[in-house]
Amino acid sequence: MIDRNTEFLNIISSREEYKNIIFDSLNFLVDSNSYIFRRGKHWYRLENWDLPDSGVIREWQADEEDFIPKDEYTEKINIHNSKIIFDVQILNKQGKLGDIRQITFTDDCAVIMAIVELQHNFNIVLFDKKSLEIINMIKNISVETLPYLTKNGVLFCRNDNLGRPNQLCYKLIRGAEEHLLYREEEISYRLRIIPSRDIDGVCLIKSANFQQGKVFFYDERSNESKLNIVIDDKKESHLPNYCNLIEILDEIYLVTSFRNRNSIGVCLKKIDSSEQFWIKINNSTVIKGVEIFGSNILLKLSSESCYSYLLLKHQKSKKLNFKEILIKFNNDTIVYENCYSNNYIIFLERSIFSENVLSFDINTENLQVKFSKSFLKNEDIEDIKSKLIWTSCDENGVKIPISLLWKGKEELPYKKKCILYVYGAYGKDDSVKLDPTILSIIKSNFLYAVVHVRGGGFLGGEWYRSGKGLKKKNSITDFIKGVNYLIENDIVDSSSIGLISSSAGAIVAGAAFNDNPYLFKSILLFSPFIDPYSSLLSKKDPLSKTELGEWGDISNKEIQDYIKGYSPMQNISNLKQSNTTIISLLGENDIYIDNRSVIEWSNKLCMKNIKSLVYINKNAGHGGVSHKDKDLFVNILSYFLSVVSR
Repeated sequence: MIDRNTEFLNIISSREEYKNIIFDSLNFLVDSNSYIFRRGKHWYRLENWDLPDSGVIREWQADEEDFIPKDEYTEKINIHNSKIIFDVQILNKQGKLGDIRQITFTDDCAVIMAIVELQHNFNIVLFDKKSLEIINMIKNISVETLPYLTKNGVLFCRNDNLGRPNQLCYKLIRGAEEHLLYREEEISYRLRIIPSRDIDGVCLIKSANFQQGKVFFYDERSNESKLNIVIDDKKESHLPNYCNLIEILDEIYLVTSFRNRNSIGVCLKKIDSSEQFWIKINNSTVIKGVEIFGSNILLKLSSESCYSYLLLKHQKSKKLNFKEILIKFNNDTIVYENCYSNNYIIFLERSIFSENVLSFDINTENLQVKFSKSFLKNEDIEDIKSKLIWTSCDENGVKIPISLLWKGKEELPYKKKCILYVYGAYGKDDSVKLDPTILSIIKSNFLYAVVHVRGGGFLGGEWYRSGKGLKKKNSITDFIKGVNYLIENDIVDSSSIGLISSSAGAIVAGAAFNDNPYLFKSILLFSPFIDPYSSLLSKKDPLSKTELGEWGDISNKEIQDYIKGYSPMQNISNLKQSNTTIISLLGENDIYIDNRSVIEWSNKLCMKNIKSLVYINKNAGHGGVSHKDKDLFVNILSYFLSVVSR
């Protein structure tokens, strides 16, 4: 008898219609070199950066006060006068450490830290930059929150048996002893390290679920090296969405965002006292981020069709006096991750296919475009279009945004084969970011459409809260409304619709399928969370303890009945017949979902004569695909597209 995996591979390898296009698309995006960026007294560039297979770090001495990134070599910064300080391929040839997943280094660039995966565990490896000799190794860390490397040591987390980061630890760079600083006993809380950008050795530790929590202040420079609680869920009415640290005239302040009925803004609270200072801003916007540049505070703002930041520029003459400077952009914009100057802020203004690199001079308050970069290699970008459309308002005035990407000359697609994507959970921002999968779909002449349902974070916190807990069904109805809008307006071909989702997004996908068994030709699911009802009800399942903030406490009868009303597994009886092909890809080492529930769901579908294929990937964890699975992924995507277009 052929086992499940072998049968799966035999079936998906039978369709080759789109394989060449997909293989080409995997190599179609612009080369994997970073911009040349300044950190401390050196310039750096990450070249051929495709971890864990390849990656080189080049270094140059910096002699001037220039902190503006470069998109290419210059007269002073070129390949001939560079120094290679790290080469992933050389380490890979030694074959002992495992797969390198991330690299960072200390501000003085004396130590390089690598996060390495070995046999599905993650370790920290510390290298001396000059000799590349291993200084220290820390095994079995959590990568849900990244370690914080300082000049003296490493702050990191470990997971409990539920896969939850609950232990905060510290180890000196050249030390043998490991110190446990804190253990979180509240089962629904997860630890997250929030480093300070400007103050070495100082950070915040957030321990929270999706509703409640607490925040600690940690200062490596303190002889006691202990955590001081700065926000306590037992004393505060709510946990701020964003928090950071700022140093002004040798005093450290906690910066938190706030929102109430009358105003929004930030609060500065001195770490070692109860002194507070409030800054209120325009109430018509939402704060989506707080970053610190020296003694200045940068707020990312959100309002419909408006992209902007507000700089609170510290006035040196007075201790806590700030000037408000609004910085506007034409597209969604982020702060460049390798921005290490307190005089310039580097912004990346992104469209789907390209980005502008801009610098804002804090002293002169001048914003300049420095250069632009396309994410695609050739002129095909002219044939690819994108558009954000909205459904009509429902009876409550809610309209659903839908992002479209397609290949063609028309202003709007007409009855095009379509691949949909939906997630709609945890407030995840599902803005479209071009990747090889999306490019493969577009170049295969499909429309790619993302329905930004409530429960996701596309429109901010209120949009998220309107699709969680006892409002979760809004995510499902939003999705169906979005799909029907595309059909009714002749944007998609109703006979050629496919759906991709993953993890918690499978709740929306599975519920939509139960209620609309003939809507989709095929559904492709990566590590689907398909049975929230049983998972939350089971006291043995990690989700029953850690996910109460997202789905609700299932011990409450009202919540229990509500979850049972939309859980895909419990409502499979709604399905009588369907010609949809379901493809589920699972990771054998997944700690977030129960693979057995997906197999049970698949078996129930097969008993209804619905074609359901399941593959359990021994190389993967949550997500079902690892970097080693290029051929497998190409075969799966090609088969999926072939089924949708048949």
